[in-house]
Amino acid sequence: MKNKIGERIKSLRKKANITQEKLAGHLGITFKAISRWESGQSYPDIEILLAIANYFNITTDQLLGVDQNCKQKKIEDIRSQVHENFKHGQISENIAILRTAVNEFPNDYGLLSDLAFYLQTNGENGEAISIYQRIWADCPDNKTRYNSIQFLAYAYDAQGEKEKALAMAEELPYITRNQLLCGLLEGDEKAKHLQQEILHDCETITRNISALARTKHRDGGEAAAQKQIALINKAISLYETIFEAGDYGFYHTRLQEYHLDIAHQHMHLHHHTEALSCIETAAAHAIQYDSLPKTFPHTSLILQDYVHTSEGIVKNHKSNSSHEMLYSPYQLASKTYNPIRRTKRFQAVTARLAVYAKEE
Repeated sequence: MKNKIGERIKSLRKKANITQEKLAGHLGITFKAISRWESGQSYPDIEILLAIANYFNITTDQLLGVDQNCKQKKIEDIRSQVHENFKHGQISENIAILRTAVNEFPNDYGLLSDLAFYLQTNGENGEAISIYQRIWADCPDNKTRYNSIQFLAYAYDAQGEKEKALAMAEELPYITRNQLLCGLLEGDEKAKHLQQEILHDCETITRNISALARTKHRDGGEAAAQKQIALINKAISLYETIFEAGDYGFYHTRLQEYHLDIAHQHMHLHHHTEALSCIETAAAHAIQYDSLPKTFPHTSLILQDYVHTSEGIVKNHKSNSSHEMLYSPYQLASKTYNPIRRTKRFQAVTARLAVYAKEE
Protein backbone atom coordinates (compact mmCIF):
# COMPACT_ATOMS: atom_id res chain seq x y z
CA MET A 1 0.00 0.00 0.00
CA LYS A 2 2.74 2.47 0.99
CA ASN A 3 4.81 1.80 -2.07
CA LYS A 4 1.80 2.04 -4.35
CA ILE A 5 0.68 5.39 -2.92
CA GLY A 6 4.24 6.64 -3.07
CA GLU A 7 4.46 5.51 -6.68
CA ARG A 8 1.22 7.34 -7.49
CA ILE A 9 2.43 10.56 -5.87
CA LYS A 10 5.68 10.33 -7.80
CA SER A 11 3.84 9.63 -11.06
CA LEU A 12 1.43 12.53 -10.51
CA ARG A 13 4.29 14.87 -9.62
CA LYS A 14 6.28 13.91 -12.70
CA LYS A 15 3.23 14.29 -14.91
CA ALA A 16 2.65 17.77 -13.48
CA ASN A 17 6.37 18.53 -14.07
CA ILE A 18 7.03 19.79 -10.55
CA THR A 19 9.85 19.07 -8.11
CA GLN A 20 9.56 17.53 -4.69
CA GLU A 21 10.48 20.92 -3.23
CA LYS A 22 7.64 22.69 -5.09
CA LEU A 23 5.06 20.08 -4.08
CA ALA A 24 6.30 20.25 -0.49
CA GLY A 25 5.90 24.03 -0.52
CA HIS A 26 2.29 23.77 -1.66
CA LEU A 27 1.55 21.17 1.03
CA GLY A 28 3.40 23.00 3.79
CA ILE A 29 5.79 20.16 4.54
CA THR A 30 9.45 19.35 3.89
CA PHE A 31 10.60 17.86 0.61
CA LYS A 32 12.23 15.05 2.64
CA ALA A 33 8.76 13.83 3.64
CA ILE A 34 7.80 13.55 -0.01
CA SER A 35 11.05 11.78 -0.77
CA ARG A 36 10.28 9.22 1.95
CA TRP A 37 6.78 8.66 0.55
CA GLU A 38 8.01 8.16 -2.98
CA SER A 39 10.76 5.77 -1.86
CA GLY A 40 8.30 3.75 0.18
CA GLN A 41 9.92 4.56 3.54
CA SER A 42 6.78 6.17 4.99
CA TYR A 43 3.16 6.92 4.28
CA PRO A 44 1.34 10.29 4.20
CA ASP A 45 -0.75 11.09 7.28
CA ILE A 46 -4.48 10.76 6.63
CA GLU A 47 -4.95 14.50 7.21
CA ILE A 48 -2.76 15.35 4.23
CA LEU A 49 -4.23 12.84 1.77
CA LEU A 50 -7.08 15.21 0.87
CA ALA A 51 -4.63 18.08 0.28
CA ILE A 52 -2.55 15.91 -2.04
CA ALA A 53 -5.64 14.74 -3.95
CA ASN A 54 -6.94 18.31 -4.25
CA TYR A 55 -3.59 19.56 -5.49
CA PHE A 56 -3.59 17.04 -8.33
CA ASN A 57 -7.35 17.48 -8.91
CA ILE A 58 -8.22 13.84 -8.21
CA THR A 59 -10.25 12.06 -5.55
CA THR A 60 -8.72 10.46 -2.49
CA ASP A 61 -10.03 7.12 -3.79
CA GLN A 62 -8.00 7.61 -6.95
CA LEU A 63 -4.97 8.55 -4.89
CA LEU A 64 -5.40 5.42 -2.77
CA GLY A 65 -5.90 3.30 -5.88
CA VAL A 66 -9.51 2.37 -5.27
CA ASP A 67 -11.02 1.01 -8.48
CA GLN A 68 -13.96 3.37 -9.11
CA ASN A 69 -15.66 1.00 -11.53
CA CYS A 70 -15.56 -1.87 -9.03
CA LYS A 71 -16.74 0.43 -6.25
CA GLN A 72 -19.67 1.72 -8.28
CA LYS A 73 -20.58 -1.80 -9.41
CA LYS A 74 -20.66 -2.97 -5.80
CA ILE A 75 -22.88 -0.03 -4.77
CA GLU A 76 -25.24 -0.70 -7.68
CA ASP A 77 -25.43 -4.39 -6.73
CA ILE A 78 -26.28 -3.46 -3.13
CA ARG A 79 -29.03 -1.06 -4.19
CA SER A 80 -30.40 -3.62 -6.65
CA GLN A 81 -30.58 -6.25 -3.90
CA VAL A 82 -32.24 -3.77 -1.55
CA HIS A 83 -34.83 -2.85 -4.19
CA GLU A 84 -35.60 -6.53 -4.82
CA ASN A 85 -35.96 -7.15 -1.08
CA PHE A 86 -38.40 -4.25 -0.76
CA LYS A 87 -40.67 -5.81 -3.36
CA HIS A 88 -41.01 -8.69 -0.90
CA GLY A 89 -41.44 -6.51 2.20
CA GLN A 90 -38.00 -7.35 3.64
CA ILE A 91 -37.47 -4.12 5.58
CA SER A 92 -35.29 -5.37 8.46
CA GLU A 93 -33.06 -7.26 6.03
CA ASN A 94 -32.52 -4.06 4.03
CA ILE A 95 -31.61 -2.05 7.12
CA ALA A 96 -28.93 -4.62 8.01
CA ILE A 97 -27.54 -4.65 4.45
CA LEU A 98 -27.45 -0.85 4.26
CA ARG A 99 -25.79 -0.41 7.66
CA THR A 100 -22.94 -2.59 6.44
CA ALA A 101 -22.81 -0.75 3.10
CA VAL A 102 -22.73 2.69 4.72
CA ASN A 103 -19.85 1.60 6.94
CA GLU A 104 -17.94 0.67 3.79
CA PHE A 105 -19.04 3.71 1.75
CA PRO A 106 -19.78 6.41 4.35
CA ASN A 107 -20.03 9.25 1.82
CA ASP A 108 -22.37 7.61 -0.67
CA TYR A 109 -25.53 9.68 -0.30
CA GLY A 110 -27.64 7.22 -2.27
CA LEU A 111 -26.93 4.48 0.27
CA LEU A 112 -27.46 6.92 3.14
CA SER A 113 -30.79 7.99 1.67
CA ASP A 114 -31.87 4.36 1.28
CA LEU A 115 -30.91 3.57 4.88
CA ALA A 116 -32.85 6.57 6.20
CA PHE A 117 -35.91 5.58 4.14
CA TYR A 118 -35.99 2.02 5.48
CA LEU A 119 -35.38 3.19 9.04
CA GLN A 120 -38.32 5.57 8.64
CA THR A 121 -40.47 2.81 7.14
CA ASN A 122 -39.59 0.69 10.17
CA GLY A 123 -40.66 3.47 12.55
CA GLU A 124 -37.10 4.43 13.56
CA ASN A 125 -37.65 8.13 12.89
CA GLY A 126 -34.95 9.51 15.21
CA GLU A 127 -32.05 7.91 13.36
CA ALA A 128 -33.70 8.56 10.00
CA ILE A 129 -33.96 12.27 10.81
CA SER A 130 -30.25 12.56 11.65
CA ILE A 131 -29.31 10.92 8.32
CA TYR A 132 -31.72 13.08 6.31
CA GLN A 133 -30.32 16.18 8.02
CA ARG A 134 -26.82 15.19 6.95
CA ILE A 135 -27.95 14.63 3.36
CA TRP A 136 -29.79 17.97 3.30
CA ALA A 137 -26.72 19.79 4.64
CA ASP A 138 -23.94 18.10 2.70
CA CYS A 139 -25.14 16.26 -0.41
CA PRO A 140 -24.14 18.01 -3.67
CA ASP A 141 -26.88 16.30 -5.70
CA ASN A 142 -30.08 18.37 -5.69
CA LYS A 143 -32.39 15.45 -6.51
CA THR A 144 -31.16 13.48 -3.51
CA ARG A 145 -31.33 16.58 -1.30
CA TYR A 146 -34.91 17.40 -2.31
CA ASN A 147 -35.98 13.80 -1.75
CA SER A 148 -34.44 14.02 1.72
CA ILE A 149 -36.52 17.15 2.43
CA GLN A 150 -39.74 15.33 1.60
CA PHE A 151 -38.95 12.36 3.82
CA LEU A 152 -37.50 14.58 6.55
CA ALA A 153 -40.79 16.48 6.68
CA TYR A 154 -42.71 13.22 7.12
CA ALA A 155 -40.25 12.04 9.78
CA TYR A 156 -40.61 15.27 11.75
CA ASP A 157 -44.39 14.99 11.47
CA ALA A 158 -44.30 11.40 12.78
CA GLN A 159 -42.28 12.69 15.74
CA GLY A 160 -44.94 15.29 16.46
CA GLU A 161 -42.68 18.16 15.38
CA LYS A 162 -45.23 19.84 13.13
CA GLU A 163 -43.46 23.21 12.83
CA LYS A 164 -40.22 21.59 11.67
CA ALA A 165 -42.17 19.45 9.20
CA LEU A 166 -43.87 22.51 7.70
CA ALA A 167 -40.56 24.40 7.56
CA MET A 168 -38.99 21.58 5.55
CA ALA A 169 -41.96 21.56 3.14
CA GLU A 170 -41.33 25.26 2.49
CA GLU A 171 -37.81 24.39 1.29
CA LEU A 172 -39.16 22.54 -1.77
CA PRO A 173 -39.47 24.43 -5.06
CA TYR A 174 -42.99 25.24 -6.25
CA ILE A 175 -42.30 24.15 -9.85
CA THR A 176 -41.36 20.49 -9.91
CA ARG A 177 -39.10 18.63 -12.33
CA ASN A 178 -42.04 16.72 -13.80
CA GLN A 179 -44.06 19.87 -14.41
CA LEU A 180 -41.12 21.45 -16.19
CA LEU A 181 -40.51 18.39 -18.36
CA CYS A 182 -44.12 18.51 -19.56
CA GLY A 183 -43.24 21.72 -21.37
CA LEU A 184 -39.81 20.68 -22.62
CA LEU A 185 -40.18 17.14 -23.99
CA GLU A 186 -41.48 16.40 -27.48
CA GLY A 187 -43.11 13.61 -29.48
CA ASP A 188 -43.51 10.10 -28.06
CA GLU A 189 -41.27 10.96 -25.12
CA LYS A 190 -43.58 13.82 -24.17
CA ALA A 191 -46.69 11.67 -24.61
CA LYS A 192 -45.34 8.99 -22.27
CA HIS A 193 -44.33 11.61 -19.72
CA LEU A 194 -47.80 13.19 -19.85
CA GLN A 195 -49.40 9.79 -19.26
CA GLN A 196 -47.14 9.24 -16.26
CA GLU A 197 -48.10 12.67 -14.93
CA ILE A 198 -51.81 11.94 -15.38
CA LEU A 199 -51.42 8.74 -13.35
CA HIS A 200 -49.45 10.59 -10.70
CA ASP A 201 -51.98 13.42 -10.55
CA CYS A 202 -54.88 10.96 -10.40
CA GLU A 203 -53.35 9.22 -7.41
CA THR A 204 -52.59 12.55 -5.73
CA ILE A 205 -56.13 13.85 -6.22
CA THR A 206 -57.82 10.63 -5.09
CA ARG A 207 -55.54 10.38 -2.05
CA ASN A 208 -56.41 13.95 -1.16
CA ILE A 209 -60.13 13.26 -1.57
CA SER A 210 -59.82 10.24 0.72
CA ALA A 211 -57.86 12.28 3.27
CA LEU A 212 -60.46 15.05 3.06
CA ALA A 213 -63.22 12.54 3.76
CA ARG A 214 -61.45 11.28 6.88
CA THR A 215 -60.43 14.75 8.06
CA LYS A 216 -63.59 16.78 7.52
CA HIS A 217 -66.17 14.10 8.30
CA ARG A 218 -64.68 12.16 11.18
CA ASP A 219 -67.18 12.70 13.99
CA GLY A 220 -68.58 9.19 13.62
CA GLY A 221 -72.17 10.22 13.07
CA GLU A 222 -74.51 9.00 10.35
CA ALA A 223 -74.23 12.19 8.29
CA ALA A 224 -70.43 12.03 8.44
CA ALA A 225 -70.46 8.40 7.26
CA GLN A 226 -72.73 9.30 4.34
CA LYS A 227 -70.44 12.15 3.30
CA GLN A 228 -67.36 9.93 3.52
CA ILE A 229 -69.06 7.42 1.23
CA ALA A 230 -69.98 10.15 -1.25
CA LEU A 231 -66.46 11.59 -1.30
CA ILE A 232 -64.70 8.25 -1.72
CA ASN A 233 -67.09 7.39 -4.55
CA LYS A 234 -65.83 10.59 -6.22
CA ALA A 235 -62.29 9.21 -5.99
CA ILE A 236 -63.40 5.88 -7.47
CA SER A 237 -65.21 7.63 -10.32
CA LEU A 238 -62.00 9.45 -11.27
CA TYR A 239 -60.22 6.11 -11.73
CA GLU A 240 -63.19 4.83 -13.71
CA THR A 241 -62.95 7.86 -16.02
CA ILE A 242 -59.26 7.37 -16.72
CA PHE A 243 -59.46 3.57 -16.98
CA GLU A 244 -62.75 3.25 -18.89
CA ALA A 245 -61.55 -0.13 -20.23
CA GLY A 246 -61.07 -1.47 -16.71
CA ASP A 247 -57.30 -1.87 -17.24
CA TYR A 248 -56.40 -0.53 -13.79
CA GLY A 249 -53.08 -2.32 -13.38
CA PHE A 250 -51.39 -1.25 -10.16
CA TYR A 251 -54.40 0.90 -9.27
CA HIS A 252 -56.50 -2.19 -8.53
CA THR A 253 -54.89 -1.82 -5.08
CA ARG A 254 -56.23 1.71 -4.70
CA LEU A 255 -59.73 0.66 -5.72
CA GLN A 256 -59.58 -2.26 -3.32
CA GLU A 257 -58.69 0.19 -0.56
CA TYR A 258 -61.43 2.68 -1.43
CA HIS A 259 -64.18 0.05 -1.73
CA LEU A 260 -63.18 -1.31 1.68
CA ASP A 261 -63.29 2.23 3.09
CA ILE A 262 -66.87 2.52 1.86
CA ALA A 263 -67.71 -0.94 3.22
CA HIS A 264 -66.47 0.18 6.62
CA GLN A 265 -68.77 3.21 6.56
CA HIS A 266 -71.72 1.08 5.49
CA MET A 267 -71.07 -1.19 8.46
CA HIS A 268 -71.18 1.87 10.70
CA LEU A 269 -74.59 2.67 9.19
CA HIS A 270 -75.69 -0.98 9.57
CA HIS A 271 -76.10 -1.21 5.78
CA HIS A 272 -74.92 -4.80 5.65
CA THR A 273 -76.06 -5.58 2.10
CA GLU A 274 -74.24 -2.54 0.72
CA ALA A 275 -71.14 -3.39 2.76
CA LEU A 276 -71.08 -6.92 1.34
CA SER A 277 -71.29 -5.56 -2.22
CA CYS A 278 -68.31 -3.28 -1.55
CA ILE A 279 -66.33 -6.15 0.00
CA GLU A 280 -66.99 -8.32 -3.06
CA THR A 281 -65.80 -5.53 -5.36
CA ALA A 282 -62.71 -4.91 -3.22
CA ALA A 283 -61.86 -8.62 -3.28
CA ALA A 284 -62.20 -8.70 -7.07
CA HIS A 285 -59.68 -5.85 -7.34
CA ALA A 286 -57.27 -7.58 -4.94
CA ILE A 287 -57.41 -10.80 -6.94
CA GLN A 288 -57.02 -9.00 -10.26
CA TYR A 289 -53.97 -7.18 -8.93
CA ASP A 290 -52.40 -10.39 -7.65
CA SER A 291 -53.04 -12.02 -11.05
CA LEU A 292 -51.42 -9.29 -13.15
CA PRO A 293 -48.71 -10.24 -15.63
CA LYS A 294 -45.40 -8.45 -15.19
CA THR A 295 -46.12 -6.19 -18.14
CA PHE A 296 -49.15 -5.33 -20.25
CA PRO A 297 -50.22 -2.41 -22.48
CA HIS A 298 -53.13 -0.23 -21.36
CA THR A 299 -56.05 0.10 -23.77
CA SER A 300 -57.99 2.96 -22.14
CA LEU A 301 -57.94 6.05 -24.36
CA ILE A 302 -55.85 8.31 -22.11
CA LEU A 303 -53.27 5.60 -21.44
CA GLN A 304 -53.34 3.89 -24.83
CA ASP A 305 -49.99 2.19 -25.58
CA TYR A 306 -48.69 2.99 -22.09
CA VAL A 307 -47.12 -0.21 -20.77
CA HIS A 308 -47.70 -1.16 -17.16
CA THR A 309 -44.90 -3.01 -15.41
CA SER A 310 -44.84 -4.58 -11.97
CA GLU A 311 -41.05 -4.67 -11.84
CA GLY A 312 -40.73 -1.38 -9.95
CA ILE A 313 -43.64 -1.88 -7.56
CA VAL A 314 -42.57 -2.06 -3.94
CA LYS A 315 -44.37 -2.75 -0.69
CA ASN A 316 -43.64 -2.91 3.02
CA HIS A 317 -45.18 -6.30 3.78
CA LYS A 318 -44.37 -9.88 2.78
CA SER A 319 -47.77 -10.95 1.49
CA ASN A 320 -49.87 -10.25 -1.58
CA SER A 321 -53.03 -8.13 -1.68
CA SER A 322 -55.41 -11.07 -1.28
CA HIS A 323 -53.55 -12.24 1.82
CA GLU A 324 -53.53 -8.72 3.30
CA MET A 325 -57.24 -8.25 2.64
CA LEU A 326 -58.08 -11.60 4.18
CA TYR A 327 -55.91 -11.52 7.30
CA SER A 328 -55.01 -7.91 8.07
CA PRO A 329 -56.63 -6.61 11.30
CA TYR A 330 -57.32 -3.40 9.37
CA GLN A 331 -59.22 -5.19 6.60
CA LEU A 332 -61.54 -8.22 6.72
CA ALA A 333 -60.09 -9.54 9.99
CA SER A 334 -61.36 -6.38 11.70
CA LYS A 335 -64.12 -6.83 14.28
CA THR A 336 -66.08 -4.26 12.25
CA TYR A 337 -67.21 -7.14 10.02
CA ASN A 338 -68.25 -9.52 12.81
CA PRO A 339 -71.99 -8.87 12.22
CA ILE A 340 -71.73 -10.24 8.66
CA ARG A 341 -68.88 -12.72 9.11
CA ARG A 342 -71.15 -15.77 9.09
CA THR A 343 -73.17 -14.77 6.03
CA LYS A 344 -72.81 -16.84 2.88
CA ARG A 345 -71.66 -13.86 0.83
CA PHE A 346 -68.88 -12.96 3.29
CA GLN A 347 -67.72 -16.56 3.54
CA ALA A 348 -67.72 -16.86 -0.25
CA VAL A 349 -65.47 -13.80 -0.50
CA THR A 350 -63.00 -15.12 2.08
CA ALA A 351 -62.93 -18.53 0.41
CA ARG A 352 -62.12 -16.95 -2.95
CA LEU A 353 -59.41 -14.73 -1.46
CA ALA A 354 -57.87 -17.77 0.25
CA VAL A 355 -57.27 -19.35 -3.16
CA TYR A 356 -55.07 -16.42 -4.22
CA ALA A 357 -53.59 -15.43 -0.84
CA LYS A 358 -49.83 -15.88 -0.65
CA GLU A 359 -47.28 -15.07 2.03
CA GLU A 360 -43.58 -15.21 1.19
